[in-house]
Amino acid sequence: MPEISEGRITLVVFFYPNNMQKKGMWQTITDPETMAPSAPLGRMLHDEQLNLEHEKEMMAPQWEQELSALQQLGFSPSDAWTALRTAAGDADAAAELLLLSGAVPSSAAEVEEKQRGGRFQKRLHATSSSMSPPTPGPVPGTSSTSTELPPTEASTVSEDEELAMRLSLMQEPEAQTMSDAEVAALVMQLEELEAPEVDPSLLVAQFQEYQDKFTLDDAEQWNGQGDLMHSPFSREHLSLEKMDPTTLYSVGHGDLLEKDFFEMLQCHSVRVLYDLRPTDFRGEFHARHQRFSLSALRGQCRARGIFFKSMPIGRESAYGTLAHIRSDEGQHTLVELAWQAKRKRTAFLGSQELWNEDNRQVIADELVKAGHQVLHVRSDGSTEQHVPGTQYPDWLVREEERLKLLEKKRQAGEAEKVSKSRLERSSEAVASRLARPTEEVAGHLDVGL
Repeated sequence: MPEISEGRITLVVFFYPNNMQKKGMWQTITDPETMAPSAPLGRMLHDEQLNLEHEKEMMAPQWEQELSALQQLGFSPSDAWTALRTAAGDADAAAELLLLSGAVPSSAAEVEEKQRGGRFQKRLHATSSSMSPPTPGPVPGTSSTSTELPPTEASTVSEDEELAMRLSLMQEPEAQTMSDAEVAALVMQLEELEAPEVDPSLLVAQFQEYQDKFTLDDAEQWNGQGDLMHSPFSREHLSLEKMDPTTLYSVGHGDLLEKDFFEMLQCHSVRVLYDLRPTDFRGEFHARHQRFSLSALRGQCRARGIFFKSMPIGRESAYGTLAHIRSDEGQHTLVELAWQAKRKRTAFLGSQELWNEDNRQVIADELVKAGHQVLHVRSDGSTEQHVPGTQYPDWLVREEERLKLLEKKRQAGEAEKVSKSRLERSSEAVASRLARPTEEVAGHLDVGL
């Protein structure tokens, strides 16, 4: 094997199941190592022969007349008995079976030829003994087929032609009676041989589908820390359309109390909450109620065992929800959201209590168009399935234009100066900011000498 440091090797292994009935039936015919008649076959034939002798002793007095009639027609006793056994004692049906099977009755000419014995018989015996080894005796439970030459007119067939015909008949294998299991095994083998060949292009497409599935599974290997789409391999192979369909929940807090909000989540056993509320140009989110600020929600979710993560969609620097959702960052956020929903009950959060008054409708449209299901949760715990194609409100459609114009004014210094409200200057707001955990900011300082 060559040394491999990266990539993937696909190994296709063709195997034969051990416990299939077909293999068991095949092994009753031949030994898998030597391909000789197996011991189960010998025992089966021996049991069949014993059963046949017992049936002959039991049924011979009953079928004596029918057996005698078939023998008078020229059929051998063993062939006549087998046909009668198959036809359940019906002599006419047995005679028809014998004729269909190719058992030709002996004629007076054949009997006379057997008794005649002459130069041709001696010559045939000498030739057959020198060309072929001794023929073994018949297998128990099988019926022997006569190799005598069919009756023909002596005037039309020469001795050489007759000799050639007899030699060809002697070389034909003797017909053997097979059990039901042997016949079933041979039929299944013939069906496999006669099966139509598979189109190579279909095999290539099938293996390619397997390869894509393995690649997708590798791209979804994530420990839940950081961002799922931070890996270049995941960004290359993962997309919202390729992921398995999942069900996500859409929730909005509005003016709900903290208790009512988390009871709403508890109604649907939500264990993962993604905060997709848009932020301002500074990357900050200002909630109408302190209980729904980022720091407060993070602490409340941690206390209740709910995974909380903020990944805003529609911030001002991305020019609103419609523009942000079309970007790679917005699509990567939705992929991570679907990845979480595949494993746990996941919901995404909006600011308004009603979904059609919030930017959640844009997020829900993208998820549903990709094949996923979105359920909007009302304040009473009931749900409404999202149907794509809803017309967006004017403030959402004109959001990108408004934010671009606001950015130009800000750059030109024409934007109004943001002033803090009385509520933000209160002692409660200052204490809340001071109680926030310290955030470490990694920076790089260049000092010119």
